[in-house]
Amino acid sequence: MLNVRLFAGVGSWRPEGPKGAPIEIAAFGEEGADLSIPGPLIRVREGTTVVLTLRNALGSALRVNGLCTRPGTCEPVSVAPGASQEIRFS
Repeated sequence: MLNVRLFAGVGSWRPEGPKGAPIEIAAFGEEGADLSIPGPLIRVREGTTVVLTLRNALGSALRVNGLCTRPGTCEPVSVAPGASQEIRFS
């Protein structure tokens, strides 16, 4: 089993490098670390159960696709502003 704690928040991204103009963007980060663009890469062996706690630090509802066991149908996950939700999948 792998436990992962992520949050969604707003931060500055500098696509043209450190001297370029910042763009405010919503992104994911690991709890206790900075936001990252692209978001954190999570790799696990096939069949591993992932227990993901997702905290929404945005000012609006968060809707995430793709957090499910495959093959199968994958319903979007919705997290209210300021809320956290645990999602389990393999």
